[in-house]
Order: sequence, then C-alpha cells, then structure tokens
Amino acid sequence: MATKAISLQNIPQGWYMAWTMNSQAANNICVTLSDSATTYVSNVCKASTNFMPPLSTGFQQVAGTNMQLQISIATTDTIQTVLQPYSVPTPTGLIVGQGYTVLLEDSTDNDFNDLFVSIIAWKSQG
Repeated sequence: MATKAISLQNIPQGWYMAWTMNSQAANNICVTLSDSATTYVSNVCKASTNFMPPLSTGFQQVAGTNMQLQISIATTDTIQTVLQPYSVPTPTGLIVGQGYTVLLEDSTDNDFNDLFVSIIAWKSQG
C-alpha cells in the first residue's frame, strides 16, 4: 500500500475554492481533501482507464487552515507526484488567487496521468 499527504499551505481560510480530480488508472486511487475544519472530498475512490467522469469536482468556501490532499492506493507501493503551485496576481501584483496542479504516477511508466488534481482558491467571490 502506498500513501502520500500533500500540503497545500497557500490556500487561505475564508477564500473560495474549486477543485477537479480525474483518474485514469487500473489501480483504485482514493483521495481526501481536507483542512483543520472540513473534509471537502472524503476518501473518494476510482479505478478506471476511462478518464471521464471525474473522480471529484466541487466548490466550497475554505473553512479552516492546513489544507491537505491525501492519496492512498492499496495495490501499489509507488506514488510519485509533480506538484505545481501558482498564484494569480492582478496587474498591480496583488495576489487574488492561489492554486495547485498535482499529477500522479502509480507505477513505473512515468506518464503521470494516473491522477490529475486541479485546485484553485480566490480571495473574493463574484
């Protein structure tokens, strides 16, 4: 069994978050997205080589601190990830959004298409 916890510290409490998660893997990949106050995605699992439908998609105001993405795969001992954080600045440089893209490899073929996660949070709504 392989597990990995990814800290998403740039997502502040009170911001407005949206996420999309897709899996196309023969292994059953389970994902939890949570912070100190709320679980947004609770151990959602999927094993399918078909990329659609999404594993999870949603939106919610961030309730707590210490945002974490937890991944577990019972049938492998390999989890490799590429984590790409980014900020959304205004033309004057004020940061109004924070996001992450996560790509996961659950084997050794290094195609990093077994799990795709996109999470973004904005300071303001509407």
